[in-house]
Amino acid sequence: MKNNPSKAMFTLTLLCLSLLLWSSSAEDPSAKLKVLYPAELKNEFNKLDDITIAVANFGTVPWGRTVRGTVYLTNPLDACQILSPIDFKGTANSIEGESPILVAGRGNCTFVMKALNAQNAGARALIVVDDQEENENFILPVDDGHGGAIHIPVLLINKKTGELIEKYVSGGQQVANANQQVELSIKFDMPKKYDNIDYEIWLSSSDGFSFDFIKDLHRYHDILKKKATMTPHYAIWYCPICELLNFQDTSNPNCLSGGRYCSPDPDGNGPLTGKDTLLEDLRQICIYNHSAESWWDYHDNFRRSCLNAETLENCSKSTMDDIGVDQKKIMDCVNKSFTGPNRDKDDNTILREERNLFTQRGILTWPAVVINSMTYRGNLEPASNIFEAMCGGFTVTPSECEQSDPRPDPNNPPKPRKQPKSHLISIITIISLATVAFIILFFCYKRHVKREILQEMNTQITSTMHRYMAMKDDSKDATDDKKTTVFAIDDNA
Repeated sequence: MKNNPSKAMFTLTLLCLSLLLWSSSAEDPSAKLKVLYPAELKNEFNKLDDITIAVANFGTVPWGRTVRGTVYLTNPLDACQILSPIDFKGTANSIEGESPILVAGRGNCTFVMKALNAQNAGARALIVVDDQEENENFILPVDDGHGGAIHIPVLLINKKTGELIEKYVSGGQQVANANQQVELSIKFDMPKKYDNIDYEIWLSSSDGFSFDFIKDLHRYHDILKKKATMTPHYAIWYCPICELLNFQDTSNPNCLSGGRYCSPDPDGNGPLTGKDTLLEDLRQICIYNHSAESWWDYHDNFRRSCLNAETLENCSKSTMDDIGVDQKKIMDCVNKSFTGPNRDKDDNTILREERNLFTQRGILTWPAVVINSMTYRGNLEPASNIFEAMCGGFTVTPSECEQSDPRPDPNNPPKPRKQPKSHLISIITIISLATVAFIILFFCYKRHVKREILQEMNTQITSTMHRYMAMKDDSKDATDDKKTTVFAIDDNA
């Protein structure tokens, strides 16, 4: 598809506006840092009153649990190249199962690159020290497209705090004596609820990944559905220029209600527009309000049938029929949400609530998950990461969390299992025997086909010879001699 400059500029404007309006009412993802050793650093650290930490939106974050370990600096310090080997030695203060925590400086490459190098060096967590004084609560270390390979938590810490820690550590080796190495604990707090947690899923009906994510999350929702209440929400923007015109401009194909509610064009120069996305968002919200369980079924069917459809409304209605949802009730819900008959100009009560909450929550990427009013950070895939975080939101962990997908120890994650040699030999033996059997069958089949061909040829020749011999007055003996000559054919020839 060709790029459309006006559409690209519109999308960029929406994204920039999201960043400018980010004043989240949801609780920021919380990671609490605590110095365990040495006492000197602990005393200095406890005097700091401006510690700010940002949790990256990639990596496996052990929400509701604590990572404890000895601290080492990366070499090189920016962690943008393969790290020099680090001798992770135990100390007199160490406990079994502790994990090495690496500290790196910010800059020169992406957060994901730093995390990958730290992970490959054996770290169980990475702390990146900011290179300027700023409030990390308003910073989001983002995925560069390769964050799915990261399975350790990644944090960005403010410059002053990070430099204090670095002062006690040098070049991957501790400056203190063997009994006084720097040890930290990182507690990944999740707001708690006693017997029923709440979580929100933020998505866009034009985003294929959102549908894949919902599909993977569905089975975990079924495990916890008696103890977890899910509410879907949708990413909605507005047109700043349209606001200057008092939302009277109805010419933008990616907006409804005079530009009050907008969505990026879903397919570039294709037939769909942002309006189609917004109307599909409305239908999905109305389906959820009609039946929460039907919403999950609708998503599954819509993902398989409608993501490449040229007319979303027709495909949506067909999907509703397939799952037994009364499409008339849903379309009435959509139509009644507008304050007047003109969708291009009149306001919409449902989209107004969604847009306001979208701004209040400070959603910057989607799909996104908010658990007990806290925005989840870390890899969304596999969906077991979300299941683990939801289980961390209970004051008392319910039995449902123990029945499926046991959570690994963040300080001692499971190592990849090697294939046993005996198993490999068995596989090779089976393949070899299968190959020999195939060769034998092939030659037998070839021989059989050859025999069939020869028999057919003999039949044809016999028929021809009989017709030929009927025209001759030769003696019977002569005829028998000719037949013998014709059929003396070796099968191996």
